[in-house]
Amino acid sequence: MLEISINNLKLEHPPKKFWEVKELSFEEVAEQITKCFWSPIIWKDNIRLSENYIKADIFALDFDDGQSIKKISSHLKRLNYSFIIGTTKNHLKEKNGKISERFRVVLKFPFHQPSSSVYNYNLKREAKRFKSDLAACDPARAFFPCKEIIEIYNGFRCINIKLPPVIIERQKFIGCKLSDSELNLFVHKKIKEGERNITFFKMALDLLKRGYEKDEIKIFIQQNEAYKNADLENKKGFLNAVDSAQKTLQRNN
Repeated sequence: MLEISINNLKLEHPPKKFWEVKELSFEEVAEQITKCFWSPIIWKDNIRLSENYIKADIFALDFDDGQSIKKISSHLKRLNYSFIIGTTKNHLKEKNGKISERFRVVLKFPFHQPSSSVYNYNLKREAKRFKSDLAACDPARAFFPCKEIIEIYNGFRCINIKLPPVIIERQKFIGCKLSDSELNLFVHKKIKEGERNITFFKMALDLLKRGYEKDEIKIFIQQNEAYKNADLENKKGFLNAVDSAQKTLQRNN
């Protein structure tokens, strides 16, 4: 069974709140996505925000720029993927001076995606591969209902999941804290005046990857000569670099 988010409110655009989770078979998903706003993503507290991402069992690709339903269907069948194809609201209507087939393809992940960065990375990878709309790849994406389901195909394969490079890089460091002598060199590194903010940011990012706490890293920075010799405003900036590094790491989780 697969979980999707649905919203039955009759509004012009998908709302942020009042989503509910529904557990369905693949065939039932095809039926449901013609009825109301929907999303392949499950969000914390059922509030549609990127930072509330919990998981996704399936994903959707939007085709708005001249791709053919027949061609995409044939390609997916050659790959033996399970898929649903449904037309969208501007199918065969004039949009931006063009009349095109406009449709959505729903595909399965081999297992649910608990990380928004892994979801986003793989969705964009598949969107580039099939030349679909890259704008429809964010972890807060919700869709209008399809006009009509054209095809449901049960293949034996799902897309291959790959980890984003940033996660692979981070895995090398997890739990790999520095020795006292390495940390001493790290903390007392000489930093050029015009490079202090970016250097402290990079140092903080590296230490966060290794499992050090944010407050711990700020203490290390306060021991650096560049920090000690700076004015009050720059000192605040150097410590804020640690907060920025933590936010960067959280965005890439």
